Amino acid sequence: MPYEDEDPPYAEPDPELDEWVRKVIGAAIEVHRHFGPGLDEPLYQKALAIEFGLRGIPFSREVVEPVFYKGEEIGEKRLDFVVAG
Repeated sequence: MPYEDEDPPYAEPDPELDEWVRKVIGAAIEVHRHFGPGLDEPLYQKALAIEFGLRGIPFSREVVEPVFYKGEEIGEKRLDFVVAG
């Protein structure tokens, strides 16, 4: 067997993570269906926040996280959304 001593080239996602991903993608598709392409990003973000709320998806906006390179902090990155922690 070619993968006897190593992990297979794919793995099933964690069921809880998979469910959150499905919910987030569904919310994003709903916003896109409503507006279509071409809207400014801040407006998409506000609409997506509303959709998350309507669907009971817990989220935080504009979360600042440190960025590391080989164990050294090199700066910060602002994340648009963090879902379910």
